[in-house]
Amino acid sequence: MKRRTFIKALLLSAGSLITGSHNLIASALDKKTIRILMLYNNVGSSTNLVSKWGVSIWIENKDTAVLFDTGGDPSAMWDNLANSGVDIKKMSKIVISHNHWDHVNGLPIILEKSNYITDVFVPNFDLSLIEIKNPTGRLAGIENPVQINDFLWSTGQMKGTAWFGTIHEQSLAIIQNDSIYLLTGCAHPGIVKIVERTINYLPDKRIDLIIGGFHLMRQSDHQIKEISSKLKRLRVKKIAPSHCTGDQAIKIFKEEWQENFIDFNIGNTTSI
Repeated sequence: MKRRTFIKALLLSAGSLITGSHNLIASALDKKTIRILMLYNNVGSSTNLVSKWGVSIWIENKDTAVLFDTGGDPSAMWDNLANSGVDIKKMSKIVISHNHWDHVNGLPIILEKSNYITDVFVPNFDLSLIEIKNPTGRLAGIENPVQINDFLWSTGQMKGTAWFGTIHEQSLAIIQNDSIYLLTGCAHPGIVKIVERTINYLPDKRIDLIIGGFHLMRQSDHQIKEISSKLKRLRVKKIAPSHCTGDQAIKIFKEEWQENFIDFNIGNTTSI
């Protein structure tokens, strides 16, 4: 039965984050380890996964998994799930960052082929639009920051701008002890604003790493450098921009962040 749930809550909890880079899903997970895999992305290449425009990030611990966004090509998205080595049946929840084709188009095929998904969390602003294309999904509208499961939180929907109008978008945070691991879809509300909201809710925490799209393809070099400086002033430790960040922005970030720039593209994984 379809559920229309409007969720309001606060980010309440915290925990510790240790990052490290690996090439593919491999070793078994212990109870405390969380693994993140860039399952779908237009940046990078992989022998096992198809690289196309869009984003999808697999997040799992020993017992359960969450999928963040579903890419732009349904067939490629499902093939990447099947060929990645992940246990698809662990996937209990899906979180959609925003209602753009390159983040939501894979959702119908996943729901069609997977009867073990209990919830799909979407920005509340787009709940009815996404439900039209996914009438069998158990969709829940997110407005304010909310806990998704034991290790994952949503920033809540934030208003941003796209080339053709307004968009509402949510990002995800993994929090352990004093550290935050932030995942973004496109960062339409602005990557700096997303970071500011996150640390406003958790002022005693530090963002260890940001993974995902920064949406800076139309920004000047000066604007990109200003954003880079602001992220440093906000005490962000490392960044791993991809997808819609733009080649020039990625080049500048690599120069500005040096060893604190992480290539985290399709097929890359990290355990924390």
